[in-house]
Amino acid sequence: MPTVAKTAVDAPIDVWSGAWTTSGAAAVAWLIAAVTAFCGIRSAVLATTVEFGQRREATTLGLAFMLPVGVGALGAAMAGAVGNLDLHYPFLLAGGLAFAVAPAAAPALRR
Repeated sequence: MPTVAKTAVDAPIDVWSGAWTTSGAAAVAWLIAAVTAFCGIRSAVLATTVEFGQRREATTLGLAFMLPVGVGALGAAMAGAVGNLDLHYPFLLAGGLAFAVAPAAAPALRR
């Protein structure tokens, strides 16, 4: 098996390559870490929406819980539709949508 020289560019790839391991325990550990990060982000977003809503906390929390679930359901339906054509298309769809949304998120990161 040929060896590949390691460079500074390969370092981030080495860190994330644990997600693609063949060990089931390591894959579960990576999934637990990812879900923990997402839960931390979600709680911060919910706290921010309650502060923004001021007197209408129930309405704000209802929308904050409903919108991400609806967007996720729409994404799952789209991925299932393109997945019927070929199994690698849902990954291309997810990457394309991420690149499409990045310019919309850029102004929020500048604040």
